[in-house]
Amino acid sequence: MPATNKLILGTAQLGLNYGINNSIGKPTKEQSLEILEYAVDNGILYLDTADAYGDASEIIGDFHLKSEKKFLVITKFKNSFKYTDADKWIGELLDKLKLKKIHGYLFHSFSEYKNHGKIVESLNLKRRSGQIENVGVSVYDNSELEEVISDDRIQMVQLPYNLLDNYNRRGKLIEQAKANGKVVHVRSIFLQGLFFMDKKNIPLKLQPLLPYLERVKDIVNKNNIPIQALALNYCLSSPSIDNVLIGIDSFKQLKQNLAFANDKLDPSVFEAVNSINVKEIELLNPVNWK
Repeated sequence: MPATNKLILGTAQLGLNYGINNSIGKPTKEQSLEILEYAVDNGILYLDTADAYGDASEIIGDFHLKSEKKFLVITKFKNSFKYTDADKWIGELLDKLKLKKIHGYLFHSFSEYKNHGKIVESLNLKRRSGQIENVGVSVYDNSELEEVISDDRIQMVQLPYNLLDNYNRRGKLIEQAKANGKVVHVRSIFLQGLFFMDKKNIPLKLQPLLPYLERVKDIVNKNNIPIQALALNYCLSSPSIDNVLIGIDSFKQLKQNLAFANDKLDPSVFEAVNSINVKEIELLNPVNWK
């Protein structure tokens, strides 16, 4: 299977100004549709979106309306109190996306999942009726992941995983998730663009991460590989990870990522990444960057 088939294209950047290293801003609707067309033509099967991503869902729907090709869409919702009538909200979403089925419907946070057991049941009813393929949860830390992967009502889990938030931190739990039959998606593989920033531009609050970022820089310099290729292939190479979510700010970035996804790196490079052990783990969550 081509590596690009394992990629999920994130759409936060299509609906919002998003990312610490995004100086371009939100693309136009025409640019967004061009990005989606190129993605589907080059092997990307999946899109990730959310209620919170501005007009991204409408843009996806516009693409599906004009194209015979259809993406498998993973979406997330928040503020569960709005979603007491499952038939209504899922019907509205499918109409917005111009789809007959949602590939994955995820709680946007662990707290939403914990506080709304009835909605878990409603989503599973929709799964059994064929409108949803997978019910899932987007998690942030290992304690959340542990609880979700033991819940048989949950088929899909999405979590951060990258060169710093790496196998040292989550690898065994990801393997356990697969053993429990979960579909595992990883996100934040570029840490919202932090890996690409010049160190002089890194905010003061994140400067404790500089020694670890230097370790990453040493690995890419020693092996003469682009950091994008390392970040992508570190996640794509894991047999326990089903799909890898990437975010892009432009058409050019999409082309670069598709090219890097097909690079074949020596496994010793990944072993070097696994030797990085971040102590300031709270800084690996962008929620704590503000």
